[in-house]
Amino acid sequence: MTPEYLRFNDLKARGVVPNRTTLARWIAAGLFPPPIHLGPNSIAWPADEIAALDARLRAERDDAQLADEIEARDAQLVPARTP
Repeated sequence: MTPEYLRFNDLKARGVVPNRTTLARWIAAGLFPPPIHLGPNSIAWPADEIAALDARLRAERDDAQLADEIEARDAQLVPARTP
């Protein structure tokens, strides 16, 4: 089976990245996998790597939202202490 690759326009259309500058910053910071060079002027990302990254980011976001909900609920249960 031939691996599927996503070009920049595919990533942008799927809402993965907003623009090329941000993508370059994310790659430089290690937040996004580097591209694979398909030719002298052509780069892309393996679709399975992007899917795994998306799943991890969604899980982290969901965990953060759950933590925020628990914190808000705890704040309602425990009255604020005044000195």
